Amino acid sequence: MQNKSQIERARDIIRHKPHLIWYSDNYDGFSERTIFEHVLNYGEWEDVQELVKIYGFEGCYNLFKDLVKGARQNLYPQVAHYFNLYFLKHV
Repeated sequence: MQNKSQIERARDIIRHKPHLIWYSDNYDGFSERTIFEHVLNYGEWEDVQELVKIYGFEGCYNLFKDLVKGARQNLYPQVAHYFNLYFLKHV
C-alpha cells in the first residue's frame, strides 16, 4: 500500500467532514492553504491536531504565517488572534 501525500491526507479531512467546505465537493481542487484556513475557522481541535500530524508543527506554523500575511485571508479575527498566540507560544 502506498503512503498518501500530505495534501491527499489533508483533503481526506474535508472528505470526511464536508461541512468544513460546504460550497464545493471538488475535494481534489482544494489547496493546502484553503484546507488549513477552513479547518482553523470551522473545524474542531481534533481536526487541527490532525493537520499537525500531517504537516508537523512547524509546517502548520508556516502555513499560518503565509495565511495571515496575505493580502486576502479569510480567517475570523478571533481565530487568527488565537492561533497567533498558540503558535508563538509553542514554536
